[in-house]
Amino acid sequence: DPTQKILWITVKTGARFAQSLRLQASDALLTEALAPANVYLVTNLLPNLGQPVTQKLSRQEMQSKGFDVELTENGSTVYTIEALH
Repeated sequence: DPTQKILWITVKTGARFAQSLRLQASDALLTEALAPANVYLVTNLLPNLGQPVTQKLSRQEMQSKGFDVELTENGSTVYTIEALH
């Protein structure tokens, strides 16, 4: 996003089994892609069961802990990350 408001991330797998992982965003990615912020809003736009799922994470949490990603067999999902001011 050239206006640095939203970072879009697509996560896909070709595995024949469901996968669980944690996705972390480096300081370099957050700095390059989004306006400076201490808190980010992470939204899974395509969860397996219904409505989008949103969570707030600090910049430190984004880098150290990240957020959970659940993929079905041969699955994919889309996340957005927005800087909160």
